[in-house]
Amino acid sequence: MKVRAIFAILIIVFISAVCTITMILRPPPREDIAVYYERLYAPIRTALPAAGRVGYIGDFDPRYPNGRAALFLARYSLAPLQVSDDVNEEAIVANFYDLRHLPPILQANRLRIERDFGSGILLLRHERP
Repeated sequence: MKVRAIFAILIIVFISAVCTITMILRPPPREDIAVYYERLYAPIRTALPAAGRVGYIGDFDPRYPNGRAALFLARYSLAPLQVSDDVNEEAIVANFYDLRHLPPILQANRLRIERDFGSGILLLRHERP
């Protein structure tokens, strides 16, 4: 009986030690997605008007959840500025995960890069005729 009690205590101590070690060695929690997007869009905020409306374009298809989520996170991050998925606005915020998709979109919409903020975030304007 005494051996069983000691064995049970040793198992409890071992499990507690393993749990404690995994808590200590576990990587910190990942950054919240909204915080990540606010940090991603922070540099472009200085080049945009404080109020009004800008367009948005990206390389995620807006018909699918990831595309809509990217647009909604841009709206959240740039509020109170209104972000529209219309590329006919004077200024257009671009979010491209793969910049290889950019040239055909620029050409099709007659857009030019006004400023590259890195990490796929760009400020676009319409080409002047």
